Amino acid sequence: MAEYDRIAGYYDAIFSRVFPYEAEAAALGRLFRQYPEREIRTVLDASCGTGSHALLLSKAGYQCTGSDISPGMLEQARRKALSAGESIEFFERDIKRLAMERRFDAVISLYGLPLMLVTESYGDSGAFPDTLKRALLGIHHVLEDDGLLVFNVIEAGSPVPFPGFGPWCRSNIQPVTANGLEIVVMNKLCRRRDLLDFKDVYFVEENGRLVMEILEYSVWLPDLRQLETILGSGGFRMIALYSSLSALENFSQGSLDATVVAAKAGTRRHG
Repeated sequence: MAEYDRIAGYYDAIFSRVFPYEAEAAALGRLFRQYPEREIRTVLDASCGTGSHALLLSKAGYQCTGSDISPGMLEQARRKALSAGESIEFFERDIKRLAMERRFDAVISLYGLPLMLVTESYGDSGAFPDTLKRALLGIHHVLEDDGLLVFNVIEAGSPVPFPGFGPWCRSNIQPVTANGLEIVVMNKLCRRRDLLDFKDVYFVEENGRLVMEILEYSVWLPDLRQLETILGSGGFRMIALYSSLSALENFSQGSLDATVVAAKAGTRRHG
């Protein structure tokens, strides 16, 4: 979704208020430390956006790398890392084609993998499982044996709106004032079985100039049993499932978000 280039300059102003980055990074650290199969030292944040998770994990002592499909988001990530004095390499790469020779102890993709699975054929839900398999193939390749994969999805049983967009209302209009920007975000959701269609409208005023950006995309809502099967066929085993990553709460039906922790099937023998 290179369209995110268009909102990269004010992405953090909006979403730093929405996503609990610090709590999630702390929870990732707990997961890494508790994982018995491999010491986690190197981490790839795939679909890293502006690099908020990678930056926090780097500050906690992990050797972090970030990848994203959007040059604009990567520019913001590099700027933040430089300002914080953290040495993080960021490079442009589509998570569906994550081919490289480097290996990592863990790969994370929070709020990224479901979006990056958007197919070239807009709205074709039948293509999403194959797209996920292609992404998992690349992730499997860059992970060390027994390496960890952590990502989140909106799953099929989530209480998301159905079936239509409906009228604009206060609940989906968000005003933001930050970093010299005046921003209004408007969004609508429309569920079509196992697809969730988004319409996001951004109004941004900076230095007296008003800009409007519109993003439209679809996200696949997988059934968790289907997801576990796809992970298994891709060489992963699901080892934990959480409703809230930041609190490490075990998954319960009807949760909006599902965070999956999976391990790459290793070839080593464990004593």
